[in-house]
Amino acid sequence: MDSLLTASLWALLSAVFLQFVSTAQVNITAEAGQDLILPCRDSDKGTIVLLEWTRTDLGLVLRFRDEQIDKLHESFGNRLDLQDTHMKDGDVSLVLKDAMIGDTGKYECQTVQRGRNPEKKLLSTINLYVAPPEPFPSWATALLVLVLVLVAAGLLYHFRHCFMSVQQVVEVNSGEESVLLPCRTTVTLPGDVRVEWRDRKNRRVHVYVNGSDHPEELDKRYRNRTKMNEDLLRTGDLSLTLKHLTDRDTDIYTCSIFSRDGNILMKKQIDLQVKVHQVEVKEGAESVRLPFRTTPELPEGARVVWMDKEDRKVHVYKKGENSSDQPEEQDQFYLNRTKMMNEDPLRTGDLSLTLMRPTEEDSGVYFCRVWMDSRLMRRKTVYLTVKAGRDQDQNQPEDIRTRTSFTDPTPLMADESV
Repeated sequence: MDSLLTASLWALLSAVFLQFVSTAQVNITAEAGQDLILPCRDSDKGTIVLLEWTRTDLGLVLRFRDEQIDKLHESFGNRLDLQDTHMKDGDVSLVLKDAMIGDTGKYECQTVQRGRNPEKKLLSTINLYVAPPEPFPSWATALLVLVLVLVAAGLLYHFRHCFMSVQQVVEVNSGEESVLLPCRTTVTLPGDVRVEWRDRKNRRVHVYVNGSDHPEELDKRYRNRTKMNEDLLRTGDLSLTLKHLTDRDTDIYTCSIFSRDGNILMKKQIDLQVKVHQVEVKEGAESVRLPFRTTPELPEGARVVWMDKEDRKVHVYKKGENSSDQPEEQDQFYLNRTKMMNEDPLRTGDLSLTLMRPTEEDSGVYFCRVWMDSRLMRRKTVYLTVKAGRDQDQNQPEDIRTRTSFTDPTPLMADESV
C-alpha cells in the first residue's frame, strides 16, 4: 500500500511539474501488478503529429502518429496505452498496466508538432523501478478472504433477480467476412427493453431500443458493421453479427439488457479473439503468397498499400489508365519483387500479394490497408516466417499454412470505416 501511495504521489507531483518546464526527470517506484501512469505533457500550443515513448534498453516502446497508435513493443503485449488519445492540453502520458519487474528502466517521451521544427523534442525522462510485491501477512489474508466472502454473498443476494453469464471465448481468423457473438436468454423481454453491446473501452458497438436499431449512437468504427436478429424480443436471441473482421477487433464485448428504469436485467461478456494469418516458407522458394480476401466491388478510386514492420512500402496499387501498380512508391528493398495476385483486385476483393525470392530478412509482420481518400476501409495483418534452407519439392514454389495460434502484436488503428 505504501508503494502504491508513493507511486501515485510521484505521478501527481510530476504531472504538475511538467506544466512549467519543457523537460523533466521523474523517479517512480511501484510494486509489481500495479497500474501506472508515466507522466508527460507538451506545454507548447499546437497539434502533435508524432509521439514516441522509448526505453533506453529496448528502443521504441510506443509510437502515436496520424491520430493513431501504430506501433507497440511486443514485450509489453496489450499493457500500454495513452492517458488521453486526444492529447487534450498536451497530455501525452503513458499508461502501463499490470507492471512487471522487467518493466524497470529509463523511459523518454518525445513529440513533434505540426508546422514546427521536424526534429523530436524531449519532454520528460522517467526512471521507473518496479519492485516485487510485498508478502501479505497470513492473518491479513484470512481477514481478506472473510471480507470477500461476505461481500460476495451480499452481492449475490442483492442481484438475485438478475442473471449474469460467464465470459465466453469466440475465436475466428482474421479476414473472415463476419462472426457471431452469441447472447441468448429464455426470459420474456418487455417491448421497451434496451439492448446495448459495448467493447472493453465502453464504446457502443450496437444499440437496440423500443423495437429498432439506433446506429446514430454507435462509435464510428462499428457503424455499418453490426446486425442483430430482427425478431429478438420473441426469440430471446440477442446475438450480434460483426462484419469485415480485422485483427484490431480482438476485444471483450459486453451484451447488456436494461429495463425501462435503467436496471440491468442481464449481462454477458464475449472474449473475441481474431487470429492473424501466419505464413511459412523456406528460403530458396520462388515466391510466397500473403493472403488477403475481402468483399468484392471495392470503389474504383480505392488505394491498396502493403507495408512491412519497418513502415516501408512493399506494394502500392491504385487503378489507373496505364498502370495500376505504383512501383515509384515502393521501397527499393522490394522493387521488382512483388505483384498483386489478381488483375482487378478491387473488383474481385482478392488483395493477396506475391513476394518473390523470399529470404530470412523478409520475415516479420506485413500490413495491407485499403484507403478511400483519407478513410480506412479495410485492414489485414499477415505474419511471414522465412526459414533457412530450400523446399524439397521445387515444383511447389509456395508453402503456405494458415494458423490460429498467433496473435497480432501490432496496435489497433484509431479509425476504420466500412
